[in-house]
Amino acid sequence: MSNSYCPFCGSEIKPGDTFCNSCGASTETTPVNPVNQPYTPPPPPQQQYGQPAHQYGASAQTVYQQPAKSQTNTLGLVSIITTFLGCCSALFLPFVTLPLFLVGLITGAVGMKKTPNDKTMSLIGVIISSIGVIGSIIFIVLIVLFAGDFLYLY
Repeated sequence: MSNSYCPFCGSEIKPGDTFCNSCGASTETTPVNPVNQPYTPPPPPQQQYGQPAHQYGASAQTVYQQPAKSQTNTLGLVSIITTFLGCCSALFLPFVTLPLFLVGLITGAVGMKKTPNDKTMSLIGVIISSIGVIGSIIFIVLIVLFAGDFLYLY
């Protein structure tokens, strides 16, 4: 008795087998597509999200990408910190506040230009520093104008 072939995949089937060992099809039914038609391979599997693309015939090599660096607005943070220090020193060292507010204003402005995607911290630093600079100038002018009056009171 000679071996027959599977009508679905063309694999050799031993006599007495009711199912194909390769594709699992029943040997007792007739196929929809006869064996004489040319075989068309199934399409390659779709690429999973986040997985490297597989190229057939190439060795399977995993390619890793470095994660995107998160850009922190360091100058904006420096602007906020110097502005905060200027506000804290206003009660004790009023003549130190103006330079601190100016440093906060300058670092905030530079921070807005260097990180155009994240201007929030720089903008907060610039706004508060601007208010601090104006307040410091008014305070210094008042001290200069009324310093003589305070000296005569005591």
